[in-house]
Amino acid sequence: MSNKSDAALEVSLFDERGGRYHDYLAEERPLSVIVQGYPYATLMRTPGDDQRLIMGFLRTEGVIEYADDIASISPCD
Repeated sequence: MSNKSDAALEVSLFDERGGRYHDYLAEERPLSVIVQGYPYATLMRTPGDDQRLIMGFLRTEGVIEYADDIASISPCD
């Protein structure tokens, strides 16, 4: 049975007796948020639903009040 997801890294660990076992760790990646062409913040997150994360972050920061305040969210290279 595997708990692995696309955003997980397999690691080898050792118990107190020297026994080796495998586990999965969530992988974090940076996500830069740019507002009106200017860098605003860099978030560390498990890759996934980035658009909702950005919307929630901007709402809690007081940058937006409503989802309709966002004209577009698009990935940059």
